[in-house]
Amino acid sequence: EEFNLNTGYHWQPSNGIQQENGKNFKNRILYKYTDETSVNLVKITGENGTKEELNRYPLPNTPNAYWELRVVEFNSEDSEITSPITHSLSKQSPFFPHWTEYLVRFGWLPAESNGIWCQVLSRDQQKSQILEISLNSIYNQDPTVNILFEDNSIPWVNITDLHYFYKDSSNSLVMIWSGEQSGHRHLYKITKLSQSTKLERLTSGDWSVLDHQIFIDKIRGLVYFIGNRDNSIESHLYVTTLNGNSDQILRLTTLGNSYKIQLNIAKGIGVMMFSNLSTPVKTQLFQLQFKDQNAIFPILMPLSEFASSPVPMKSFLPKVEPFQFSNTVGITLNGLIFKPSQLELSENLRLDYQFSTLLYVYGGPKSQLVTNEFQYQKLIRCYLACQLGYIVVVIDGRGTANRGLDFESKIYGELGDCELEDQVEGLNHLINKTPIGKFINRQRIAITGWSYGGYLSLMAMVKYPDIFKLCISGAPVVDWEYYGNAYTERYLGFPDKNPQGYKKSNILNYVESFPNEENRVLICHGMMDNNVHFSHTEKLINSLIKYNKPYQLQIFPNERHGLKEPNSLDHFDTLMFYWLKNYL
Repeated sequence: EEFNLNTGYHWQPSNGIQQENGKNFKNRILYKYTDETSVNLVKITGENGTKEELNRYPLPNTPNAYWELRVVEFNSEDSEITSPITHSLSKQSPFFPHWTEYLVRFGWLPAESNGIWCQVLSRDQQKSQILEISLNSIYNQDPTVNILFEDNSIPWVNITDLHYFYKDSSNSLVMIWSGEQSGHRHLYKITKLSQSTKLERLTSGDWSVLDHQIFIDKIRGLVYFIGNRDNSIESHLYVTTLNGNSDQILRLTTLGNSYKIQLNIAKGIGVMMFSNLSTPVKTQLFQLQFKDQNAIFPILMPLSEFASSPVPMKSFLPKVEPFQFSNTVGITLNGLIFKPSQLELSENLRLDYQFSTLLYVYGGPKSQLVTNEFQYQKLIRCYLACQLGYIVVVIDGRGTANRGLDFESKIYGELGDCELEDQVEGLNHLINKTPIGKFINRQRIAITGWSYGGYLSLMAMVKYPDIFKLCISGAPVVDWEYYGNAYTERYLGFPDKNPQGYKKSNILNYVESFPNEENRVLICHGMMDNNVHFSHTEKLINSLIKYNKPYQLQIFPNERHGLKEPNSLDHFDTLMFYWLKNYL
């Protein structure tokens, strides 16, 4: 889960090949075999103890699952599988570097290459290699591999799906890959030569290529990708050449929106979905049109009218505006502010009425909440709170995604620190340096979030109790030594090598600082949570009781990490807004 590996097997593409070495083409499946016998076992108990599950769950500094990369080949005649043969490459085999811990990506090379590729990662997640392995090497157990690309990013290597393999006109294997060696994610072209590999950078600059599908036009020598070159809160379609000129990049979509794109290069057509903060999603078909034979890049020509929501949502939705501020170390950060209609009235009539404010937070890695796109479904509670008269603030601080590895890795070694600093500084910026500040009631600010956001909500109450009157925390991690090792070790390292980092990131070490007043801490958690186990909340409650700290707990007996059942969602929303109305 932590590496977003969405499939465990791949059929070998035939590419129209009917025969292989004079014989009928064999069917082959490349797949990952996993044995979790050595992995820590966790019991999850639900309603009345009648629901019980045993899950394998690797903790920091404990063994991971054993794995093998396997190829099974067979003939398929008359819908029957005959003569299956399996070839295995074990995790400890000489095919892989001695430091290999994780198999994070794998697949087939172009059919004419007659081989596979895979990406392996070290336990500390600071070393990664992309390997080419021929089928003959697998059959003969000859550990001859080609290292196509090596990434030694500090403090960790981010794993993405930004890759593409093809054969060029000289029949050389070409790989398009991405890396963050420059501090931002950019595209590279790696060409396998007879005795070496040639590396060319395709993009560069103080911006990031986003982890979305890339599209290659081999005939024209172009690569299409999604990035945020022009605006860090917008995603756009860009195109550049495959000749290694990283300065030659063209944006094909219009500023002021964020886009999701699918292309069919062979047909020269695509479909785009786009929106912004005030405009719901629209969909449009388009054509990649080149003005003439000498044109390097295309333009997008619409093939259809916009298809959009039939409901005029603008008429009843609150106004959402982006803002920026610089934190104390000079980093520019992005935020959103949701303005209730009553605020606009107060501004126009120059009233002195002040509003309660809700800070909605996630704040962890691999996330970006502040984007110029329509997020009604994703941020629905922000919209609901705003419609009920609350100012709502969302901030992407240090540690969040799509601002480069340097930005994301500021959290490395200690969690719950700089992320909260940025949230508080964003609030102070709005209060002290913007016209809206006079409408914010400093005595009535709440913070809420789920998962990592639930963790930060609790941390906010012990580190900034004078700023936040109450927190509503959902499914919080409490003690990182009891969370999944792939995630935790990536951001905190190993407990025996970074004991202070684990200690400072552990909420249990701050329980004495929780407020002594009633109705300031609400904790919500699903008992069947198989991601952040309910035991985290149990540990926290035991400690709160020990120090005689008031709290309220809402259990959802049959829910997992995220609330799914309509009744549970309705109940949580009712409880959340009851708390905001009565205690904020």
